[in-house]
Amino acid sequence: MLNTYSSIGSLYCKLKRYEQARQQYEKKLQFINNDDQNGIGLCYIQMGWCYMREKSTDQALDYYLKSSKLCSESSTLLDAYLGLCDCYFSKKDFDQALVYYNKAIEYTEDKEVARKINLFMGKSECYQHKLDYEQALEEYKTCLKLIILNDDNKQQQSIVKVLLNSNKSNNDDDTNDIVYYTDLIDDNQIENDQLATIYNDIGFCYYKLNFYLLSLKYYKKSLYLYSTATTMTEQQQKLNCKLLSIISSLYSILSNNKMALDYAFKYLRILEAIELRQNQEQIELANCYNNIGWYYYSDDEHKLALDYCQEAIDLYQQLTLETVDEQQNYANAWSSLAVIYYDLDQISECFDCCQKSMKIFYKTSTTSHGAVGFNYELYANLHLKNGQRWVAEEFYRKALNIIKTHAPFELQAITRIENNYEVHFSFRLCLKTSLVGILISLAVEPCQ
Repeated sequence: MLNTYSSIGSLYCKLKRYEQARQQYEKKLQFINNDDQNGIGLCYIQMGWCYMREKSTDQALDYYLKSSKLCSESSTLLDAYLGLCDCYFSKKDFDQALVYYNKAIEYTEDKEVARKINLFMGKSECYQHKLDYEQALEEYKTCLKLIILNDDNKQQQSIVKVLLNSNKSNNDDDTNDIVYYTDLIDDNQIENDQLATIYNDIGFCYYKLNFYLLSLKYYKKSLYLYSTATTMTEQQQKLNCKLLSIISSLYSILSNNKMALDYAFKYLRILEAIELRQNQEQIELANCYNNIGWYYYSDDEHKLALDYCQEAIDLYQQLTLETVDEQQNYANAWSSLAVIYYDLDQISECFDCCQKSMKIFYKTSTTSHGAVGFNYELYANLHLKNGQRWVAEEFYRKALNIIKTHAPFELQAITRIENNYEVHFSFRLCLKTSLVGILISLAVEPCQ
């Protein structure tokens, strides 16, 4: 009976009929001897797995925890720990997820390299959610070590083992370590199915740490591996396309607008070639138009910039924008138009676009978006033109604070605003300093 219920449950799982599968495992549980702790634990794991597929995370967690207390066999206990990793990650309890990732790694045999790498990648994801990108990179560094150590090239295995076992006297930081392992992989043409994803995530971590050149390096490596893969899942194909947009943005951050435009147009050609675009693909197309417009603006190609940003606005107005991010991207497009109109000295159009942008941001944002800083800068410029210096000063301050916080890579904008502020308002700082000096000179000691 035990085998029968297990087989039927397994069949229901393959058919994605998880409730019926769970019912079979519940029946199986009634026939398991109470002394068979591992058998009961395994059954709990199967039920927990079904609950996770049904999005019932709390029930799944309960069964996985029960299983972890009953099982003594390493393989069964490992399955329980893997389930607990999944549950706690889904519940966004990343500290607890990390506890069980470490336990799962401990119980994973060295020969199961792919699983071990996946577990370290899972740990890295937890650290990313905790905003600890440096530790996330540490986990990816371990992934690269595992890939090298388990390659068929025995000579390189020996080199890396010597490196890992030696107490390095130099002070190379984690960045150089990762680059070193990456170079070993490149030099020896080591192939691994997980490398494209690992490089993509390393690129993301470096981006968050403001190491834009390193971020670009790893995103491009990821793009190359995805592009040259013999087979790709639909999700990988989407990521491959998205990487073109990310790389384009990084080139823009690094002030290389020629390359930014090159990658943006590669992405644009893919999007425009889709015959029946869904709403999300249309949104991505609108974003791409706006990005291209902004890159042209950065190259002082105002006519082309205006055309592409207007194309983005026209497309956005036809779409259903459901998420906050989508609505803020629409607001960002209005902000781009406002900046271009200001440079063209079309003040009325600039103010109108600014107002439309801010209306969306006020409606959707609990935290400021980088584009809001550009809007505030425009407001400051407009008020300055009208002689409203005190209002302009406040908007410059707001603009600088928001851009430094939410778009720190916009170094040209930060420098521009700081220079404008110094030119127009530094006299107030001097006046304040002088007044403080006068007050200090007038101060006398209290009578004794």
